[in-house]
Amino acid sequence: MANAARVTAARRARTEFERMSLSLQTSSESEINPFLTFVKGQALFGAGT
Repeated sequence: MANAARVTAARRARTEFERMSLSLQTSSESEINPFLTFVKGQALFGAGT
């Protein structure tokens, strides 16, 4: 039961992170720091997990 709660919390945290990442990502940020944009993209699509 505790495991299910942990999974739910992890999903909620990931959703919050996705929302923040999308709101923070701007075209100017992409030009200034393409690596950061790449890392955010990897996190959004769950690569490397």
